[in-house]
Amino acid sequence: VLDSLHYSLLVVVVFACLASPIITGLFTDKFESSTVIMLLFLPIIVLRGVGSVVLPGLVAADRADTYAKLTLAGAVLNFVLNMLMIPVWGANGAVISTFISYLPIEVFGLMSLYRMAPGFWGRRDWARAAKSIAAAAATVLLHALIAPDPGNIVETVLQAAVVSCFFSGLLLLSRAITVKELVELARPLIKKR
Repeated sequence: VLDSLHYSLLVVVVFACLASPIITGLFTDKFESSTVIMLLFLPIIVLRGVGSVVLPGLVAADRADTYAKLTLAGAVLNFVLNMLMIPVWGANGAVISTFISYLPIEVFGLMSLYRMAPGFWGRRDWARAAKSIAAAAATVLLHALIAPDPGNIVETVLQAAVVSCFFSGLLLLSRAITVKELVELARPLIKKR
């Protein structure tokens, strides 16, 4: 769960800091209004990232039926919320209803996993998750306060690399992650060919 949280938070931090320059750098200024939708999607990235352990965990525990029921309930909730929110808020309403409908799937799925394997998540894990979220928030806040707006897509990519390194450094400083864990997380991204 923590590995998924760290991966998803890294993506969220980069997009939270650089959503507008990424969109305008890739698609021109004409699409800058799409930044709002991208920012609204960020909580879904974290939710789905952490929730990515739910299905494999429930299947391994021979409880795929639980996941199927949660998914069906989420789909029905999403449909109802879309009917209510899209007419009022358009695409933004669709994103918000998606987040709200994923929330019970992931929360109840993780609760089911915890009941089946009580030792898989403990107090130390909560503390590390809280430190990770705090590091993400601090990175986004500091970027908003001091980072210049990148002038083009190349500068945006370079700034994304700096933001990623800074966030990783905060994770290490706060002891949300160890150097060994960080290397293991980065290994698939830098594996030799």
